[in-house]
Amino acid sequence: MATAPVGIGPVLTPHTLGVLADTLERAHLPEKALSLRTLRPFVQGVVERYFVPLSAPARKGTFAGRFSKLSRDFEPFRLYLNFRLLSTLENQEFLGLYEQILPDLLGPLLKTAYDMDMGPELISAAVRDYMKIVRALAQPTPQGSDPTLEQFMDLVDWFRAATRFDYGLTAVFLVLERAIPKPAPTDKGALLSACKKALLKFGRATSKVFVHEQMQRALQDLETAHIEITTVGKGFRVISSARLDQGQKKPTFGPSPRQTEINWLTRNKDLSDRYGGQWIVLEKDELVANDPDYHKAREAATRRGIKRPFIIFVPLKESGGFMGI
Repeated sequence: MATAPVGIGPVLTPHTLGVLADTLERAHLPEKALSLRTLRPFVQGVVERYFVPLSAPARKGTFAGRFSKLSRDFEPFRLYLNFRLLSTLENQEFLGLYEQILPDLLGPLLKTAYDMDMGPELISAAVRDYMKIVRALAQPTPQGSDPTLEQFMDLVDWFRAATRFDYGLTAVFLVLERAIPKPAPTDKGALLSACKKALLKFGRATSKVFVHEQMQRALQDLETAHIEITTVGKGFRVISSARLDQGQKKPTFGPSPRQTEINWLTRNKDLSDRYGGQWIVLEKDELVANDPDYHKAREAATRRGIKRPFIIFVPLKESGGFMGI
């Protein structure tokens, strides 16, 4: 079926929304930045209603049942958020902005995933696969005639598959950002398994609707398909094809442009004692600024001539992990 290009917004949390807005401000687009910031209360409400219950106690139903119901209920809200995002930003521009912030956003989250035993290999592969598909979706496709009923149903199935994966990956981001409760050990494996299955189903649904050559190339070898999740006692184990070949090694996340800053965080274990409740700005091995106000911390970095500051929120000692951009 020939179709028009379809815009699809990647994972959106209150935190990533704020980072996108900051990026727009640095690009001298304050009206677009403000438009995104006005969405934040709505997105936070969606998180409270459709993501926090995912970590509910087992007596309220199985994890798989909660995931299926909540991801279905999330569909109209994702459609609305896509409409708002893509009416504010052209599709290609939005994708470019998201890819611009993704390395800095993902580096600290993958470190947290390793610390939390949340399968960083699978998460990083799923993000790469997702962006590969989304990039191919942004390519021009010929406009065809009105679809048949069967073709339209394929498009509906595609949207539902995309939403189910987006729901799962958003839930993973929220867990790593400490924005929703960490799942129980068995539920962590179930969440990652649900993400993998949803991504592969999304790929199959995409191949039926978008049949141009670039999309077929993007779908030929999705990395996520080569990562296995196995149950071990009350927990789980993630094994990639690389680890099967090389034995049990510490997972690698790929090169990060912020590895020096991440290493600094790893070395400094007492940050909550010194900077709890504050935003800190790092540039390589140097602590550039610290302030409870995010904007003041960023301004201090800007005055130093740092164009893309690495900013981390240090939680109070009793509240747990970091949130970084």
